[in-house]
Amino acid sequence: MTQRPWFPSCLAYLAAFAPALGAQQQGGPVAGPSFAVSFPRERSARPLDGRLLLLISSDSTKEPRFQIADGPETQLVFGVDVDGLAPGKPAIVGSGAFGYPVTSLRDLPPGRYWVQALLNRYETFRRADGHVVKLPPDMGEGQHWERKPGNLYSTAKWVRIDPRLRIGPVPLLLDQEIPPIPPPEETKYVKHVRIQSRLLSQFWGSPVYLGAHVLLPEGFDEHPNARYPLVISHGHFPESIGGWRETAPDPNLVPDSSARFQLKGYNRIEQQYAYQLYQDWTGPGFPRVLVIEIQHPTPYYDDSYAVNSANNGPYGDALMQELIPYIEQKYRVPRRVQWSLDRLPRSDRFQGVHRGESLPRHQRVPAGQPLEADAAPGAPRLAGSGERDAGGDEPQGAGARDPRPLRRAVGHLAGGVLTGRRRRLPQADLEQAHRRD
Repeated sequence: MTQRPWFPSCLAYLAAFAPALGAQQQGGPVAGPSFAVSFPRERSARPLDGRLLLLISSDSTKEPRFQIADGPETQLVFGVDVDGLAPGKPAIVGSGAFGYPVTSLRDLPPGRYWVQALLNRYETFRRADGHVVKLPPDMGEGQHWERKPGNLYSTAKWVRIDPRLRIGPVPLLLDQEIPPIPPPEETKYVKHVRIQSRLLSQFWGSPVYLGAHVLLPEGFDEHPNARYPLVISHGHFPESIGGWRETAPDPNLVPDSSARFQLKGYNRIEQQYAYQLYQDWTGPGFPRVLVIEIQHPTPYYDDSYAVNSANNGPYGDALMQELIPYIEQKYRVPRRVQWSLDRLPRSDRFQGVHRGESLPRHQRVPAGQPLEADAAPGAPRLAGSGERDAGGDEPQGAGARDPRPLRRAVGHLAGGVLTGRRRRLPQADLEQAHRRD
């Protein structure tokens, strides 16, 4: 698997978020191309803060805001900060704006370009630690500025740009606003949870929400008294349960090409495997467990890494003391029975997710506790009387079994983390219960 290039990614991030020299300029003609960007009072009657982005493309097949990437296919982005920008008052984006992959508007070749502007709006957070910061709040999109609800943008248009000419700024009006994201659809098996975190809201001085996508096992509704083990997967802001499809693959799907995997027809492969998982999940003899993929974006990034930190606040506590107990109660999870998955490939980065507090590495915890008598038909039963090591060592004691069906299924949902190296994750002693659905 190819790695994402570090240096271009950093340049794109700086262009989109880092402060620029000479951010707000006013005046007449300046050297090189420049743009005067404003928003009407109908979009906001109060002044706005944020990062103002100028997006320039040579491709008019889609809006420039959807054409910025950290690879060779990217188009151009230039960014400046705006602080208290009043409605109707233009902010000038000129040669002092930092850009990617071209660092300055002065370096643009003369030509005709598809141009758009966007304001990534910031909110003022008065945090419990005494810091006052201006940052873009997550609005349910996972920190994607190009589709963040509430962000203002202009209608894309063709503009002729010639850095050699000294002309007045080109006007761009932010008269469009990205609408709220509609709630995701639910099915018999896929549910969605969103709660306001008391701990995080207190830290940030503003409402903060946590979410999760829930995959219910076959027979969940038919066995209202059954309880199920919980498998927790956390990665970078999943939009829904990954690798899951309840309808047959589309036979008319035009094959695409995956640049990441250098594979043709990757979209068809994804649909085939996603539907196969659905068939296995609902079929006889498959382990009956509950799987969740959690959403925990911060004002800095699309996920918190599920830990407490000085900059992000008590995300680890909020997940373990608020979100997970809520899901346990709502979806009938025995609180002792959980497995945690981490998409990060290095075992050094693994952060165990357990009931109560996160466990430090190599703290020994009891294993082999059976489920209660009302365990779900087909649910894996914890067996044995040994101990397991929270740092990822092999189970101790008798009664160990290798639950390969569960490992394969959960590994698929978690993006392939369970690929055979059992030391990566704390592994409970599991024994497949041969029960009928």
